[in-house]
Amino acid sequence: FVSVATSTGGDAVTGATAEGAAEVAEPAVEAVAAASEWAETAVETAADAVSAGGEAAASYGAALLDKPLDIYIWISQLTVNQAPFFFQSGIVIFEILIGLALLGGAFTWLSAAASFLFSIMLIVGGMTDASIFWYMLAAIALLGGAGRSFGLDYWIMPFLKRWWNGTGLARRTHFYVGEPTRKKRK
Repeated sequence: FVSVATSTGGDAVTGATAEGAAEVAEPAVEAVAAASEWAETAVETAADAVSAGGEAAASYGAALLDKPLDIYIWISQLTVNQAPFFFQSGIVIFEILIGLALLGGAFTWLSAAASFLFSIMLIVGGMTDASIFWYMLAAIALLGGAGRSFGLDYWIMPFLKRWWNGTGLARRTHFYVGEPTRKKRK
């Protein structure tokens, strides 16, 4: 009696396990099929984006120089190649600071001069096309005192002028703007 029950119960368990496995596996197979379709769509979309990006890059314009100047290559090998992460991070931070200063009108002359020099570096490095000249013209226009009326330079420059004129170096070298200020003695 025990052996009959075991063999009958074993067949029932085996049959139930096979049916249960099929029921559990069916949604998993459907999920994998749906994920495969999604992945295929994503790959097609990415391929389309890459080809569109290549077409956009081709229509952007030819670089002004075929290859970087030798002096640029030499400086790059001596400095940038020694610590590429440091220089790449520095350039990104530098660009952000220049942009924020120009937007806010703070230290506009220095920011415009830095922007102009950065544009020259991009030309010498062979990394830009003729559209860079618009940025250079804008930088030249900003060198003329932009930011003094509506920017932060309206408040920063008079403060710096008073501070600089009060330093001993400005009085000794006569390198001051306007009249030197004297510090009051106690």
